[in-house]
Amino acid sequence: MRFGHSRGLEPDECYRLSPPESPPIPDIAIEVIVTRGLVDKMSVYAGIGVKEVWSWRPRTGSVEVHALNARGAYEARPSSALLPDLDHAVLSQFVRPGGESHTRLVKAYRAAIKIA
Repeated sequence: MRFGHSRGLEPDECYRLSPPESPPIPDIAIEVIVTRGLVDKMSVYAGIGVKEVWSWRPRTGSVEVHALNARGAYEARPSSALLPDLDHAVLSQFVRPGGESHTRLVKAYRAAIKIA
């Protein structure tokens, strides 16, 4: 993801939930934190205007939500304002980077939240 000449980075995943006519800025960036922190990327995400940054940390096995506030900084939140019905605790149970079958994990997650 590259914006302008001075800011750019590549998240592990990013998603736009905004209408197509809005600026082409992701609403959610997802980072899997394995060896280094998220601090350097957070300032870039804030400068770009990404509304939420979700980070998955293998040490805790949890998804953390960071929302951009009115001062242009991220603060930890218990849930996503963009996807308020998403249960991050349940989602975290099915995040497993590596060799496990993504198809099997998606099916298991869908069953857990009762989506056909």
